[in-house]
Amino acid sequence: MPNRHAAFGEKLGILCKKRGSLEAELQAGLDKRPEPKRPEPRCPPAPDAPKLQRSVRDVIDKTPEDFMASVESRAAEAGKAKTPKP
Repeated sequence: MPNRHAAFGEKLGILCKKRGSLEAELQAGLDKRPEPKRPEPRCPPAPDAPKLQRSVRDVIDKTPEDFMASVESRAAEAGKAKTPKP
């Protein structure tokens, strides 16, 4: 058993040395990379405003279970509306 532990310790030491040089290389690459542009917050388009208002009202007024049930029922209704009838 001691030989296995010693061999493992030796391999771990080698990996740690390699990791140190790789981490420095990765950090240098990250430092060169420009910051990602984040989209500014925006209001929903006018046609979507009533949906957002209803969702916000539901979050405030309903329990989490009731809210999820209403979201799922709306999603099912929207799926039925998009499904073409044969």
